[in-house]
Amino acid sequence: MPARGRAVANLCRKMVHQFNKFEPFADAVKDLPVPWQLTTTEQRYSASIEAYEIGSVSLGRVAFGPCQATYAENRSASDEQICLTLQVSGHQRFVWPDRVTEIFPGDLILWNNRHSMRLDNTAEGTSYNLWLPSKLAAQRTGDLISLTRNKLSHNTGLAEVLSANVKELFRQLDSIPDIARGSMVNTTIDLMLTGFMCDLNVKHANILQDDFIHKAKSIIEEFSDISLITPTVLANKLSISVRYMQLLFANSGQTFSGIISEIRVKRASDALSSPRFSSCTITEIAHIFGFCDASHFNRAFRRRYGTTPSQYRQQSLRYH
Repeated sequence: MPARGRAVANLCRKMVHQFNKFEPFADAVKDLPVPWQLTTTEQRYSASIEAYEIGSVSLGRVAFGPCQATYAENRSASDEQICLTLQVSGHQRFVWPDRVTEIFPGDLILWNNRHSMRLDNTAEGTSYNLWLPSKLAAQRTGDLISLTRNKLSHNTGLAEVLSANVKELFRQLDSIPDIARGSMVNTTIDLMLTGFMCDLNVKHANILQDDFIHKAKSIIEEFSDISLITPTVLANKLSISVRYMQLLFANSGQTFSGIISEIRVKRASDALSSPRFSSCTITEIAHIFGFCDASHFNRAFRRRYGTTPSQYRQQSLRYH
């Protein structure tokens, strides 16, 4: 089995709880991966939890009445979890300090327990949830920052496909042979994460190619030490995923490393024409601006300016 398939074990532990009072329900959810503190003003309340633990992944079919859940901030990165939620019925409101997201039947949302938030269940409803360690999800996507707290609306074809897959997983979970259970959970998680990535890419598709390159160069040029900027750093500053950034670079006919080299050569050319660097050798200037050796610098410089650094310096210093 591939390494990805081994991420979720096949061994399954199932727990089923039915409640007709709020208090025991609030106690039961404390065992779930997200640190819930629940409150309610309802005099009558009913809820049920059908939870499965499969390796490091927890799956939960939760039915609930109106209530409010508050999540304390999780300061331990090692315990950080993400949750992939499908709203089957009812209505929920996710309230973060900087935004509010409402989800309705058929909507999907990806969220984590890193930040404080409040979850309002405004009506009776049911949701299907998959909790997994953020580290495990990051291994699959390469980038979680842009995906977290994003919603897929039920009226899109992508959401319909993902919803059908999640419902089928929960419908068959009891009957799936142990040997195949982990693989099916893996497939569902991969499909959902890929779906969120595709949706995010579509949302950013209105970024014009030239505008993207201009923004990328402007951000890189803000760094006095260009070695500090990585593809992840640049993508975060552009508020897009690394994969989508790579696609935008490819569509423009450029690469991240090519942009970095271009800016290094430009800075080196400015140094070559500056009296302040007149005492530095070509090799020293190459090292100052991040080139591994003078020959590498010479090749990059010639591609950009059609001449060698030495010739460029001689011509430039004539005018100073």
